[in-house]
Amino acid sequence: MSKVVKLRRVLTAKQAEILIQKIATETPNKIIYSNHATARMEERGITIRDTLSVLRKGDVFKIPTVGKNEGEWKCEISRHVRGSNREIGVVTLIIKEERLFVVTVQWIDL
Repeated sequence: MSKVVKLRRVLTAKQAEILIQKIATETPNKIIYSNHATARMEERGITIRDTLSVLRKGDVFKIPTVGKNEGEWKCEISRHVRGSNREIGVVTLIIKEERLFVVTVQWIDL
């Protein structure tokens, strides 16, 4: 009896960045916001427009990690806010390379 070992693909930060930007730009209707994310956006004064800007033009600044479910990658992406010393950070899951699930949104002080 042989054991089958399933290998997980590696996703680089640049690959994740390209994929997130593509989904957010071409199919924004495939972005889902968690209740936690929408509450944090309201609490922190970050709009959906701000969040979309991060997803469409931001930089993935940490190596993506494998999510809890098959086909998920957890990523952290951020973008500088013009005229400030802050960035907006978005924690998002890439789901099966076709949808985004925004987990939370936060300010990052530089």
